[in-house]
Amino acid sequence: MQDGKNWFDEKITVFKPNEELVYQLTDCSFPIKGLKHTYSFQKVGNQTKVHQEMEYTVKYGIIGVLMDKMMIGKQFNSGINKFLNGLKTYAEK
Repeated sequence: MQDGKNWFDEKITVFKPNEELVYQLTDCSFPIKGLKHTYSFQKVGNQTKVHQEMEYTVKYGIIGVLMDKMMIGKQFNSGINKFLNGLKTYAEK
C-alpha cells in the first residue's frame, strides 16, 4: 500500500481459496513493529460472510500504546471499514 503519505509491505502467509487469507507485515511507515491480518470466509446462503481479525504491536513502548489509543487504532478501523465496504460494492456489481 502506498497513499503518498504512508506505506506498508506485507506477505501472504496463508492462502486457502474461499476459506482463509492471512497477511503478515514485513515493513511499514507506521509506528508498528508487528501486524497480522486474518480474513476468513463463510458461505451463508447466496452470500459470503467475511470475518477480519487484526493483531498488532506498536513501537515506542508506553508512548506507542498511548498513540494507539488516541489515533492508530482509529485509523486502522477506518481503513478496514473502507476496504470491506469497497469489497462489498465490488462483489455486488
